[in-house]
Amino acid sequence: MKILFALFAICIAGCAQQLEKMEDVSHTATFATWVFADEKTGGEAVRKQYLDGAMKLASKAGMRELQSFAAKKVLMGDLTPQYVGLFTWPNAEAASSVRQSKTYTQQYGPLRTLGWNQMISVNVNLQSMPQWQFDPERYYTIALVWTKSAEAYQQYVTKTASLRDAMNFSIVYSAPVVSWATVGIDPDLRAPDRVALLSWPDASVPDRYLKALSGDAFEGVADATFEGVSWHEIKPY
Repeated sequence: MKILFALFAICIAGCAQQLEKMEDVSHTATFATWVFADEKTGGEAVRKQYLDGAMKLASKAGMRELQSFAAKKVLMGDLTPQYVGLFTWPNAEAASSVRQSKTYTQQYGPLRTLGWNQMISVNVNLQSMPQWQFDPERYYTIALVWTKSAEAYQQYVTKTASLRDAMNFSIVYSAPVVSWATVGIDPDLRAPDRVALLSWPDASVPDRYLKALSGDAFEGVADATFEGVSWHEIKPY
């Protein structure tokens, strides 16, 4: 799979490490998984078998679904999910205990290729997990981002700070990627460097931000920073 890249305008976080006003969930979570899923036509029965079994195992290990989204539109990249979900775990060991168990690897894991064209699980570490409070008047996007280097990314953050402020968008959640697991994706593609959920005043703002970055004041900044982007419009269920 080839990941498209261009002058990607979004501050994929670390920019300000701000969260919209939210309350912490009642449990402590130190690990989370973002799931991007593209369903295979005719795979309904297999998906039900997988979800019934795998979710039962994961729930026993302390996993809980924090938020699910409908993926409404592909804005950039080759990934085509219909569903995006965010799941929390007590810790990384809890997630590994499920994924490496004989029951999962032998009974449920193999079903993924039968039920989905693509399935991507992106793992992140957490200090605390906020409880999402979505504004129906806002526009939300999520992105997986591949950067050329940590230094280039920090330079991008510094150089575009004033432009981000002027565009009035919020970082709902952002984190570096620890690891990922994929189905239906080029096995040679490395894991993305960051995942970010963003809130915009309206659907026109991302395009305006992209256009501003292509201007003389920011010429070459994005190209020097990003190797690839998978960017999607999403709506909470």
